[in-house]
Order: sequence, then C-alpha cells, then structure tokens
Amino acid sequence: MYLQELFIRYDPDRIYGTWKHVLKEKCNMSDSYARKLRALAVLLKDYPKFRQLSISFHEMNTLKPRVEKMLKVRALAEFWARR
Repeated sequence: MYLQELFIRYDPDRIYGTWKHVLKEKCNMSDSYARKLRALAVLLKDYPKFRQLSISFHEMNTLKPRVEKMLKVRALAEFWARR
C-alpha cells in the first residue's frame, strides 16, 4: 500500500525526475514490477485475510486472475474480507 500512496502523491513538478526514475533510484525496482505490486495492492486492500497467507509475490501475481474471479463470489469475498 505504501507504493500506491507514493504513486498517488507523486508530483513531477515537485520531485525531480520521472516516476520510472524515482522508482529506480529510491526503491531499486522497475516500473513494470511496481505496476504489478500496485495492482495487487488495489485488488487485495479490502481483504485482510490475504495478509495471513505465506505466498510469494510471484505466486500471487500468477494467481491474480483466479483470485479476481473468486472474489466475485459474494460468500468467498466476505470470508476474505473478515479480519
């Protein structure tokens, strides 16, 4: 979520360099990797139970289409939304 907040607050008029440059220099990551991280953060932000899983970013990113489909089922979405 921090990366998403940084992205929202990024102001090219105040911060020297492009978003891609800031990611590389400050976070040591590519913009494509950051996009994937932000997309997963947005998808899962309302589902705190996902934080309890021991699953790598790569695995979760691979499962993203299945997770999106699963979260369309109300009962499953409610389960993952519980704390």
